[in-house]
Amino acid sequence: MALISKDLSMEAYREYTLNGTVIAHFDNPKKVLFRKEGKFHRVVDADGAVTIVPRPTCGNGVLLKWKNKPGMPSVVRARRRSA
Repeated sequence: MALISKDLSMEAYREYTLNGTVIAHFDNPKKVLFRKEGKFHRVVDADGAVTIVPRPTCGNGVLLKWKNKPGMPSVVRARRRSA
């Protein structure tokens, strides 16, 4: 199954926590790669380094928090792909 890539250049930061403890923080992340049914996110940071973190899913204790850059909407609705 192919990786899905999502542009994160509108985010000021992205943070993953596990059961209340920060496990990864990214300032100015560039993109996230994931598989639709996968268990991990691959986050590319501002320096081009890739960090693999658990994908937030219901019940696994991982929380994703982010803040968009000034002038960007707080929540960006995902576009549906045409079949």
